[in-house]
Amino acid sequence: LKREILLNGDMGIIHKNRFNKPINTYDEEIRQDIASTYRKNYKGMNFTQFSKVIQEEKGYTMSRSTIYNILRQKRIRSPQRKREY
Repeated sequence: LKREILLNGDMGIIHKNRFNKPINTYDEEIRQDIASTYRKNYKGMNFTQFSKVIQEEKGYTMSRSTIYNILRQKRIRSPQRKREY
């Protein structure tokens, strides 16, 4: 660590893989497509049903939880959460 700090300064102790994008992330275009499709055509459908429909229609191979996370990151809440019993 001392040698790395002397040679490279503060960048010597930062992990070398820090600035690389993880291999299992989806492009922003795909994320936007999923969010806009939900907002335009499927608003009010719960996320589990939407994930089944989007997998069949668009051929996405991502899991339900991944689609859920994408929609939550785009500030879309599940309508099931708001339902009164």
